[in-house]
Amino acid sequence: MQRFFDIAKDVMDTRTGKIFSVLLIAFVSINVIIFVVFAGRTYPNAQINNNSIGFVSYSQIPKKLNKFDLQPKTIIFYGNSMNFSVSAAKLGIKIDNLTMVNEAHHRSWLPVANFFASHKLPARYQVDQKLMSKELDEISTNDRQAPTDAQIALQDNNFTILNSKKGYKLNSIQAAKLINSEVSRNHTKIKLPYSSTSPKVTEASLEPSLQQLRAQQGVSLTFNYNGNSTKVAAATIAGWYAEVNDKFQIQPVKVQDYINQFGATNGIHVKNLSDLVSQTTSAIQKASSGDFTLVAVPQTICSPNAINQFIIVSISQRHLWACNSYNLLYESAVVTGMQNLPADLTPTGTYKIASKQTNLFLNGSDSTGSWHQHVNYWMPFLTNQYGVYGFHDATWRSDSDFGNIDPNSSDASHGCVELPLTAAKWLYGWAAKGATVNINS
Repeated sequence: MQRFFDIAKDVMDTRTGKIFSVLLIAFVSINVIIFVVFAGRTYPNAQINNNSIGFVSYSQIPKKLNKFDLQPKTIIFYGNSMNFSVSAAKLGIKIDNLTMVNEAHHRSWLPVANFFASHKLPARYQVDQKLMSKELDEISTNDRQAPTDAQIALQDNNFTILNSKKGYKLNSIQAAKLINSEVSRNHTKIKLPYSSTSPKVTEASLEPSLQQLRAQQGVSLTFNYNGNSTKVAAATIAGWYAEVNDKFQIQPVKVQDYINQFGATNGIHVKNLSDLVSQTTSAIQKASSGDFTLVAVPQTICSPNAINQFIIVSISQRHLWACNSYNLLYESAVVTGMQNLPADLTPTGTYKIASKQTNLFLNGSDSTGSWHQHVNYWMPFLTNQYGVYGFHDATWRSDSDFGNIDPNSSDASHGCVELPLTAAKWLYGWAAKGATVNINS
């Protein structure tokens, strides 16, 4: 060991050793001087966003930074279907002076090395989380799409499934984290994260219903009358459906219209129509074939009529018929007015029942005398210059009078249509105000 020190001493005593010693002392001195000069300030090559902050004391860095245009004007967000340009102020983005001052302190332990090392620092920012959350809520409202459920549709008279479609919405939690991260790295263009939303109703879940509808549409239905037959086309059956509460259902009224039309083509009204409609609807729902024979309603005085409450009175036949459309519901013999006296004849034409009353007296007078008669049921249908005309019971007559009194005799009524008590009661209970009255000669 002693030998080593002796050799070192000899070297130091040489010319080369002296030069090395001088350089070492100079190097150390320079670093000491640099350390002292820049102990509280930045080095000449220090920059923030390419703006020089060299020779600036650390305490003066915030003031120096205020002279630079470091605040970004806008942040560009790339959305799912649209882009958003949002001002930095709306996001609450501010210059983070404290972080930049701390980063400016970071330098090499060897003072002279800091003249050669890079001191290019990025601008640092902080984000107001409340303002950012408010802005994200607005973005989420404007750039979102609800999922579309699969649904069964009727297109070109065929049942099919309209495909579902996924929706999307902003993932606000991930977006907040991403914005904080990107802004801290001085990024002003940020692609926002979105998550997809799945539909509640899928194509697979509707497939059983679709197959059922197609089977119902393809059912074989035949209607027959008097040697004439028609087979219902699948497109026609499709037209009998309507969408109710997101489901396709047979509409009995459409089935009824079809059967009525077939009956009209054959010149008939269909008997027991409601039963036939029910049987047809049931066959379709069960996807079971059906062969139906129509029966005609017997021809009656009501047959040409289409009005639900239609009252017919024939003066010559001394009779009344009550019709519900082409169905005869009730009929009765009547007594009508004296045809040879203008004030007492029963007027012909079509009228409406104006009102309904019970338990009252009918009063009047004409060339034959005056009257004061109690009636149980009163249904007026016409008022003219001679008085008021209507239906009423006539308990002062015998049952044999109705249908047998000649309208030209003095025993006829004073113009009203008189009915037996039972018939008047039935008519009063059935006919509503506004029911149609047709009186013919």
